[in-house]
This record gives sequence, C-alpha cells and structure tokens, in this order.
Amino acid sequence: MGRGLLIRPSKVKPYPLTDFYISRMLLDDKNSAAKSTHINHGILKKGGKLEYGSHPGYDETYVILKGKCLLKIDGEFMHIQEGDIIFIPADVKHSLDNTDGKEDLVLLTIWPGTPPKGINAVYDKRIEQWGKSYVLSDE
Repeated sequence: MGRGLLIRPSKVKPYPLTDFYISRMLLDDKNSAAKSTHINHGILKKGGKLEYGSHPGYDETYVILKGKCLLKIDGEFMHIQEGDIIFIPADVKHSLDNTDGKEDLVLLTIWPGTPPKGINAVYDKRIEQWGKSYVLSDE
C-alpha cells in the first residue's frame, strides 16, 4: 500500500502550454502510488481559448474552481461556472472558450489513471520538455 501525499498547487511548477493556458500536473503515477487517478490544475486566462479535440479511450472530468466560460462538448455549447462538474466521455470532442471572460477560469481535470503517450498532448509536451511530469517550483 502506498503512502498519502500532500500537493500544494502553488508549489508545483506551471507549464505554459500557450499564452492563455497554464497547466500544473498535480497527481499521477510518477509522483505517487496513484494508479487510477490523474489530476491536473489548469488556468485558462481571460481572453483565451483551448481546442482540445478528444482523448481516445479516456474519460475526463472537469471541476470548475473559479470563473466561468463556454464549453463546447460534442457540438453542443454550455455555459459553465464555478462549482460545476463536467463529465466528458472518452472520444468526445470538447473545447473551452474564455474569450469573453471577465476573469481567469481555474479548473481541475481528472482522469482515470495516467494516459499513455499520444492521448493527452499537454501531458506529453510537459514530459518532452522537462523529462518528467511533476516538477516543484524550486527544482
């Protein structure tokens, strides 16, 4: 059995995917004994937009911590806001649009385990550039 782990997002090094999106890998099978949970902390700045596409074979859940924006999921538009939980089935196209936002959108993305290479582009790019997925700010 693995040990518990305290993770403080403010202590995790941000990965700037674009000028508008910052990602912090919080929990995966590289920094913990988590085999069935993968959590990322993301910030979509006001004025920004993310086109994700879909993730073959992997469901994804968003937990909106702060802000609001427009979510496009499987061709349907939804207004999402702080406190919302959004389930995105595997293979379903989705995107976030905060171009009209008044504040940054802060969210957690939760996956059922760490996806293999080719499923989550942000995760893959972080590892390619840093050599690992989880990096503390003082490393």
